[in-house]
Amino acid sequence: MLKKLFTHKTNNTYVQVFRFLFVGGAATIVDICVFHLMANVLGMSVYYGAIPIGFLCGMTVNFILSSVWVFNSRNGVNAREFIGFFAIALLGLGMNYIIIYGLLDLPLIQIPYESFSTLVYNVIERIRHLLSLPTKIIKLTTLENLMAKLIATVLVMIWNFYARKKFVYKK
Repeated sequence: MLKKLFTHKTNNTYVQVFRFLFVGGAATIVDICVFHLMANVLGMSVYYGAIPIGFLCGMTVNFILSSVWVFNSRNGVNAREFIGFFAIALLGLGMNYIIIYGLLDLPLIQIPYESFSTLVYNVIERIRHLLSLPTKIIKLTTLENLMAKLIATVLVMIWNFYARKKFVYKK
């Protein structure tokens, strides 16, 4: 059973979702690490540098692994699928911008700043306490950026799977 989940070619949506979670997880780790490096270590603009560079790195990992392992592309990695994949990813990038902007900067749909800051702080403090980490491990604005990025990533990941299955890797 476990071997089928990881090695056999399949059109089963449940198996594909399972695999997509791994692929999406790997791509998300690449995206968030690059985002963090660009925004919080190198001081690059969140909107003009960190988001698009992280996105491109994560999307490349996602495309290759999705084509080969999740959706078992009949043609391997090819230009037609890449164009469709990229178009869907660009829509996802737009959604990512809107969600992050809404959480961090837009007063109309933003979680109140104090509430979002408090939520982020409380979650991190609980994790820090459980893991017995030092008190000052990361500054609050960095946490807010990362939390907004994580929320956006989860929402966009759902869009990406279903759009890719329906439009790019349809059988």
